[in-house]
Amino acid sequence: MKNIVVLLFLLPLISFAQRTEKENNQKNQNLDEVKFGFAESHNSPYSSMFEGFWYSDSTSFNTLITHKSNSDLLTIDSFSFTDNTLVEESVISVSENELNTISISENDWSLSIKYTMIDDNSMRADLTGSATVTLIYKKVMFDSPDSIE
Repeated sequence: MKNIVVLLFLLPLISFAQRTEKENNQKNQNLDEVKFGFAESHNSPYSSMFEGFWYSDSTSFNTLITHKSNSDLLTIDSFSFTDNTLVEESVISVSENELNTISISENDWSLSIKYTMIDDNSMRADLTGSATVTLIYKKVMFDSPDSIE
């Protein structure tokens, strides 16, 4: 009886370990397809268009959009220097001039946000969910170290 229990426990482990290299490659390819479905590649003009530090006069929350080259994804960090509420924002989709996210705060706010580029330095954010509002963000422009004399 003891041997049967051990075999029943070990058989699934053995078959899991015997997964073929082809199956492993397929699994990795599927993960890549999911990853690239949520954000464009680093070579894409879409990712660089949204990248930057954005502020709006209509809210204390600022938005930092960056591209992580190791995962090839856009990330968004929304934060305030005056409000300590933690906000988690996740990219859902990226297209030619539109970025869609879901934002959830620690005080139970949840928002769908559609960012639309107006021009290189202006972005519109349409928030729906716990609040419905449209914000206009401006990109903070920093001098490059090469331009400092």
